Amino acid sequence: MGAQYLLDTNVIIEFLGNALPSSGSDWLEEIIDQNIHYLSVITQIELLGFDGIPTEMQTLEEFVGLSKVVSLTEEIVEATIQLRKATKSNYLMLLLLLRQSCIT
Repeated sequence: MGAQYLLDTNVIIEFLGNALPSSGSDWLEEIIDQNIHYLSVITQIELLGFDGIPTEMQTLEEFVGLSKVVSLTEEIVEATIQLRKATKSNYLMLLLLLRQSCIT
């Protein structure tokens, strides 16, 4: 099994909207194509709760369908709190490598 990544909502939106720099977009595309990627249930809600045009919504639904959605555990909540405290930027390229224990 390759690396495992938890993708942030803003990163996904920027990627699907072609708003990332080409190097970031290429890197994220490689992660999506070759590795297992996860979304938190909150990211799923944020993406699918968006009221976009039908083609945008179809793209988001397809992306979520290809991802593994992770329920919130206390470990994930605590890691997210610590990450948000440590990272005051806009999360443009925030990707968190998960340990197996966080996704079981």
